[in-house]
Amino acid sequence: MPGSTTTMQAYTEALMASLGDTSLHPTLSGVSIVDGPPSGSVIQLGEFIMFGDVNGTQSWAAIDSVNRPKNEVYTIDCWIDCVGNQFHDQKTLNDRAIALLAEIEKELRSNIQQGIFAVLWAGITSEGLQKRSGDTWREAWIPCQVEVHARI
Repeated sequence: MPGSTTTMQAYTEALMASLGDTSLHPTLSGVSIVDGPPSGSVIQLGEFIMFGDVNGTQSWAAIDSVNRPKNEVYTIDCWIDCVGNQFHDQKTLNDRAIALLAEIEKELRSNIQQGIFAVLWAGITSEGLQKRSGDTWREAWIPCQVEVHARI
C-alpha cells in the first residue's frame, strides 16, 4: 500500500467483513457487526459488536523510508454488547460477551493483516466488563480497543 495516507478505514472494514463470515466464526451467528453507533433495531436484537472511533498517529520512518516512509499506529474503539431480559442471569450475559471478545481476538491472532499488507501488528490492547440492569433487562458490555501498527 505504498503512497496510501492511512490504513484505518480499509483495516476496519476488512476486520468487520472477516468477523461477519460465520463459516469462520460460527459463534458470531446472529450477532450484528456494525460500523458506528447501531440503530435502535440492532440494539433490540440482543447482541452486537460495534466498531467506532479510530484515533492514531503517524511518524516518519527511519528504515525503508523510500518505499514506505511513514509508521502508523492507531486504535479502533470497539463495543461488545449482550442484552437480555430480566430473567437472564448476569453470569450468562457476562460469559457471552467474553466469548464474543474471544472471537475478535481469535481473528486478530489468525489473520493479523486482514489482507492489508502494510499492517505489521494488531491486537486487543484494552478491555473491561461493564454490567447494567433495569426493570426489564440486563446487560453485559465490553468496551475494548484494537491497536494496529502499519508501515505506509
